[in-house]
Amino acid sequence: MNLDLTDVETAALLGELDALIDGDRYFMSQRIKVLKAIRAKIRPEPVREPLPSAAEAICATAGDG
Repeated sequence: MNLDLTDVETAALLGELDALIDGDRYFMSQRIKVLKAIRAKIRPEPVREPLPSAAEAICATAGDG
């Protein structure tokens, strides 16, 4: 199923999803997990670079001195 939403419609839908998710007292319920999955399909989380390992961080810090 593919929804053809305008930017305004997408923003409205995301706003409603955010309100439902943030306002629910049972944030780990199956209902909220499903709503979060729907939100992730509409607005995917940005890809983040992995943090360096502890050994790499120590070596980088030791090389600065």
